[in-house]
Amino acid sequence: MDRRLLPIAVALAAAAGSCSVTAPSVAFSAVCAPPDATSCTFSATCDAQYIGRVTMDVAVTNQLWLAVEVHNQAADNSDPAMGRPNTQDAFMQEIDVSYQGSVAIPDTKSLVQQRVPANGTAVISIFPIPTDAGITTASVGARGGFVILAKVKGRGVFGDGSSFQTPVYEIPFLMCNGCLGATPPCADPTQSLALCPPNDGQTPLTAACQ
Repeated sequence: MDRRLLPIAVALAAAAGSCSVTAPSVAFSAVCAPPDATSCTFSATCDAQYIGRVTMDVAVTNQLWLAVEVHNQAADNSDPAMGRPNTQDAFMQEIDVSYQGSVAIPDTKSLVQQRVPANGTAVISIFPIPTDAGITTASVGARGGFVILAKVKGRGVFGDGSSFQTPVYEIPFLMCNGCLGATPPCADPTQSLALCPPNDGQTPLTAACQ
Protein backbone atom coordinates (compact mmCIF):
# COMPACT_ATOMS: atom_id res chain seq x y z
CA MET A 1 0.00 0.00 0.00
CA ASP A 2 1.15 3.53 -0.79
CA ARG A 3 2.28 5.03 2.53
CA ARG A 4 0.55 8.28 1.62
CA LEU A 5 -2.77 6.41 1.63
CA LEU A 6 -2.21 4.70 4.99
CA PRO A 7 -3.56 7.55 7.20
CA ILE A 8 -6.67 7.71 5.02
CA ALA A 9 -7.20 3.96 5.32
CA VAL A 10 -6.78 4.09 9.09
CA ALA A 11 -9.25 6.96 9.37
CA LEU A 12 -11.81 5.10 7.23
CA ALA A 13 -11.40 1.94 9.31
CA ALA A 14 -11.87 3.90 12.52
CA ALA A 15 -14.98 5.57 11.13
CA ALA A 16 -16.40 2.22 10.04
CA GLY A 17 -15.68 0.77 13.46
CA SER A 18 -17.36 3.67 15.24
CA CYS A 19 -20.55 3.04 13.29
CA SER A 20 -20.78 -0.49 14.71
CA VAL A 21 -20.12 0.42 18.35
CA THR A 22 -23.25 0.23 20.50
CA ALA A 23 -23.79 0.71 24.21
CA PRO A 24 -24.17 -2.53 26.15
CA SER A 25 -27.81 -3.53 26.70
CA VAL A 26 -27.26 -4.70 30.30
CA ALA A 27 -24.56 -3.26 32.57
CA PHE A 28 -23.66 -2.93 36.25
CA SER A 29 -23.84 0.65 37.48
CA ALA A 30 -23.10 1.07 41.21
CA VAL A 31 -22.55 -0.65 44.55
CA CYS A 32 -25.47 0.21 46.83
CA ALA A 33 -25.15 1.39 50.41
CA PRO A 34 -27.33 -0.97 52.47
CA PRO A 35 -30.47 0.50 54.08
CA ASP A 36 -31.47 0.15 57.72
CA ALA A 37 -30.75 -3.40 58.85
CA THR A 38 -34.20 -3.96 60.33
CA SER A 39 -35.76 -3.77 56.85
CA CYS A 40 -32.86 -4.58 54.49
CA THR A 41 -34.99 -4.00 51.41
CA PHE A 42 -33.86 -2.34 48.20
CA SER A 43 -35.65 -0.32 45.55
CA ALA A 44 -35.16 -0.69 41.80
CA THR A 45 -32.22 1.71 42.14
CA CYS A 46 -29.73 2.34 44.94
CA ASP A 47 -31.26 4.66 47.54
CA ALA A 48 -27.63 5.68 48.11
CA GLN A 49 -24.39 4.72 46.39
CA TYR A 50 -21.73 3.26 48.67
CA ILE A 51 -18.59 5.43 48.54
CA GLY A 52 -16.60 3.82 51.35
CA ARG A 53 -14.00 1.08 51.05
CA VAL A 54 -15.43 -2.35 50.32
CA THR A 55 -13.77 -4.69 52.82
CA MET A 56 -13.84 -8.41 53.61
CA ASP A 57 -12.41 -9.65 56.91
CA VAL A 58 -11.42 -13.30 56.48
CA ALA A 59 -11.24 -13.72 60.26
CA VAL A 60 -15.05 -13.43 60.26
CA THR A 61 -16.33 -14.44 56.82
CA ASN A 62 -15.29 -16.43 53.74
CA GLN A 63 -17.53 -14.54 51.32
CA LEU A 64 -18.23 -10.99 50.15
CA TRP A 65 -21.84 -10.09 49.45
CA LEU A 66 -22.89 -6.86 47.67
CA ALA A 67 -26.06 -5.31 46.32
CA VAL A 68 -25.45 -3.63 42.96
CA GLU A 69 -27.58 -1.58 40.61
CA VAL A 70 -28.00 -2.92 37.07
CA HIS A 71 -29.33 -1.07 34.02
CA ASN A 72 -31.15 -2.68 31.08
CA GLN A 73 -31.14 -0.32 28.09
CA ALA A 74 -33.13 -2.62 25.81
CA ALA A 75 -36.47 -0.98 25.03
CA ASP A 76 -39.81 -2.47 26.03
CA ASN A 77 -41.05 -3.97 22.74
CA SER A 78 -44.58 -4.82 23.79
CA ASP A 79 -47.47 -3.81 21.55
CA PRO A 80 -50.85 -4.23 23.29
CA ALA A 81 -52.73 -3.35 20.09
CA MET A 82 -51.07 -6.26 18.31
CA GLY A 83 -51.19 -8.54 21.34
CA ARG A 84 -47.38 -8.72 21.47
CA PRO A 85 -45.83 -9.12 24.93
CA ASN A 86 -42.59 -7.51 26.03
CA THR A 87 -39.60 -9.82 25.44
CA GLN A 88 -36.79 -7.44 26.43
CA ASP A 89 -36.67 -8.02 30.18
CA ALA A 90 -33.22 -9.33 31.13
CA PHE A 91 -32.87 -12.37 33.38
CA MET A 92 -29.45 -12.53 35.05
CA GLN A 93 -28.42 -16.16 35.46
CA GLU A 94 -24.70 -16.23 36.21
CA ILE A 95 -22.07 -14.01 37.80
CA ASP A 96 -18.49 -14.68 36.62
CA VAL A 97 -15.56 -13.13 38.48
CA SER A 98 -11.82 -13.06 37.83
CA TYR A 99 -9.30 -11.50 40.19
CA GLN A 100 -6.19 -9.37 40.20
CA GLY A 101 -4.04 -8.83 43.29
CA SER A 102 -1.57 -10.31 45.75
CA VAL A 103 -3.86 -13.17 46.81
CA ALA A 104 -4.21 -15.97 44.24
CA ILE A 105 -7.95 -16.58 43.77
CA PRO A 106 -9.28 -18.89 41.05
CA ASP A 107 -12.03 -17.58 38.76
CA THR A 108 -15.48 -18.10 40.26
CA LYS A 109 -19.03 -18.54 38.99
CA SER A 110 -22.25 -18.04 40.94
CA LEU A 111 -25.73 -18.92 39.73
CA VAL A 112 -28.43 -16.29 40.21
CA GLN A 113 -31.96 -15.70 38.95
CA GLN A 114 -32.78 -12.02 39.00
CA ARG A 115 -34.77 -9.87 36.59
CA VAL A 116 -33.92 -6.44 35.20
CA PRO A 117 -36.93 -4.91 33.41
CA ALA A 118 -36.69 -3.54 29.89
CA ASN A 119 -35.64 0.11 29.79
CA GLY A 120 -35.27 -0.02 33.56
CA THR A 121 -33.10 -0.86 36.55
CA ALA A 122 -32.92 -3.39 39.34
CA VAL A 123 -30.78 -3.92 42.43
CA ILE A 124 -29.47 -7.46 42.48
CA SER A 125 -27.42 -9.50 44.94
CA ILE A 126 -23.97 -10.72 43.87
CA PHE A 127 -21.04 -12.48 45.54
CA PRO A 128 -17.74 -10.98 44.30
CA ILE A 129 -16.20 -13.60 46.61
CA PRO A 130 -18.45 -16.67 46.94
CA THR A 131 -17.84 -19.33 49.57
CA ASP A 132 -16.49 -21.79 47.00
CA ALA A 133 -13.56 -19.44 46.29
CA GLY A 134 -11.96 -21.21 49.25
CA ILE A 135 -10.80 -18.09 51.10
CA THR A 136 -9.46 -18.70 54.62
CA THR A 137 -7.35 -16.79 57.13
CA ALA A 138 -4.32 -18.52 55.60
CA SER A 139 -5.10 -16.79 52.31
CA VAL A 140 -4.15 -13.46 53.86
CA GLY A 141 -1.83 -14.36 56.74
CA ALA A 142 -1.57 -13.01 60.25
CA ARG A 143 -3.11 -9.53 60.54
CA GLY A 144 -2.39 -8.89 56.89
CA GLY A 145 -4.37 -7.05 54.24
CA PHE A 146 -4.32 -6.79 50.44
CA VAL A 147 -6.27 -4.84 47.83
CA ILE A 148 -7.97 -7.18 45.37
CA LEU A 149 -9.65 -6.20 42.11
CA ALA A 150 -12.74 -8.29 41.36
CA LYS A 151 -13.64 -8.18 37.66
CA VAL A 152 -17.34 -9.01 37.54
CA LYS A 153 -19.37 -10.05 34.50
CA GLY A 154 -23.03 -11.02 34.37
CA ARG A 155 -24.58 -13.45 31.89
CA GLY A 156 -28.18 -14.27 31.14
CA VAL A 157 -31.01 -14.21 28.64
CA PHE A 158 -33.68 -11.80 27.48
CA GLY A 159 -37.32 -12.80 27.48
CA ASP A 160 -37.03 -13.83 23.82
CA GLY A 161 -34.28 -16.33 24.66
CA SER A 162 -31.38 -14.35 23.21
CA SER A 163 -28.32 -14.13 25.47
CA PHE A 164 -26.41 -11.18 26.87
CA GLN A 165 -23.15 -10.56 28.70
CA THR A 166 -22.44 -7.40 30.66
CA PRO A 167 -19.20 -5.45 30.32
CA VAL A 168 -16.65 -6.08 33.06
CA TYR A 169 -17.48 -4.16 36.24
CA GLU A 170 -14.41 -3.70 38.43
CA ILE A 171 -14.83 -3.74 42.21
CA PRO A 172 -11.65 -3.00 44.23
CA PHE A 173 -11.83 -4.19 47.83
CA LEU A 174 -9.61 -4.79 50.84
CA MET A 175 -9.20 -8.40 51.94
CA CYS A 176 -7.86 -8.43 55.49
CA ASN A 177 -7.40 -10.67 58.51
CA GLY A 178 -8.82 -9.09 61.66
CA CYS A 179 -9.29 -5.49 60.48
CA LEU A 180 -13.04 -5.39 61.11
CA GLY A 181 -13.94 -8.15 63.55
CA ALA A 182 -17.44 -9.39 64.25
CA THR A 183 -20.26 -6.96 65.01
CA PRO A 184 -20.76 -6.77 68.81
CA PRO A 185 -23.94 -8.49 70.09
CA CYS A 186 -26.87 -6.49 71.41
CA ALA A 187 -26.43 -5.15 74.95
CA ASP A 188 -30.06 -6.06 75.66
CA PRO A 189 -30.24 -9.89 75.78
CA THR A 190 -33.90 -9.77 74.76
CA GLN A 191 -32.98 -8.25 71.39
CA SER A 192 -31.44 -9.90 68.35
CA LEU A 193 -28.86 -8.46 65.99
CA ALA A 194 -29.96 -7.72 62.42
CA LEU A 195 -27.40 -7.24 59.64
CA CYS A 196 -27.80 -5.94 56.09
CA PRO A 197 -26.60 -7.70 54.08
CA PRO A 198 -26.78 -10.72 56.42
CA ASN A 199 -23.03 -11.35 56.18
CA ASP A 200 -20.92 -10.16 59.10
CA GLY A 201 -17.27 -9.19 58.69
CA GLN A 202 -17.59 -6.92 55.67
CA THR A 203 -18.33 -3.39 54.57
CA PRO A 204 -20.73 -2.12 53.38
CA LEU A 205 -22.85 -3.35 56.29
CA THR A 206 -25.53 -1.94 58.58
CA ALA A 207 -26.47 -3.40 61.96
CA ALA A 208 -29.35 -2.87 64.36
CA CYS A 209 -30.75 -4.48 67.49
CA GLN A 210 -34.41 -5.42 67.36
